[in-house]
Amino acid sequence: MNMPEGSKDVYLSLGVANSPTAEGSAQRETYVAPLIAAQFANGVFIDMNTVGIRLSRQPEVQYGLQVAPTVSRVRVRTERGSERRRKITPEAGAFVRYNVIQGVNVRASLMYGGSIDHRGLRLRLGSTAGMPIAEHHNIGIDMEATYANRSALQADFAVPPGQVEAGVPLYAVRSGLRDVQIGPYWSWQLSTKYTLTTLLRHGRLHGSAAASPRTVRPGAVTALTMLTYQF
Repeated sequence: MNMPEGSKDVYLSLGVANSPTAEGSAQRETYVAPLIAAQFANGVFIDMNTVGIRLSRQPEVQYGLQVAPTVSRVRVRTERGSERRRKITPEAGAFVRYNVIQGVNVRASLMYGGSIDHRGLRLRLGSTAGMPIAEHHNIGIDMEATYANRSALQADFAVPPGQVEAGVPLYAVRSGLRDVQIGPYWSWQLSTKYTLTTLLRHGRLHGSAAASPRTVRPGAVTALTMLTYQF
């Protein structure tokens, strides 16, 4: 955060990913997507789908406010009956990150509003540990756990009376641990401008999310490779 006044860092990436079509789904998809990240000397940042501002100027401890979209699967009625569609709702909150030592950090974020009734509450706790293994090569591991209230779980995992289908019983969700994700990454700095990053992440649903009749496969692996250009 000791950036010269008026300066900025901008990163453009092209990523190729393979992941489940939705959390708890047995179906998978491979897709290519552009990604953007940027940080400015005044503390404003963009991190893919998140926009926020860092209020701390200390490199060891960073905290601030952020806004991000969340995607829920909502069942809607159509001419052919009903189908599940994705609905995007915004959530806002705060974050804090503490750099324990070089390459090791712990973080937390609390976000509110990302649900159909705009009362969803999510607490994310995570940690990243990385180290260089050779010149221009770094490896590490990232871990994160998410706790969610009932509203945040309702759209994706509950089965209310109006959405009962053949073979799918009524199901009410409860607040608690939603999922845990862990996986390694490898970063290769090809030049001063280009970096190639590959990561694997195993995520597993827990609690009400895992027990939901809408969940076919509670555990899944996501693979991502991206080439990043720094302006």
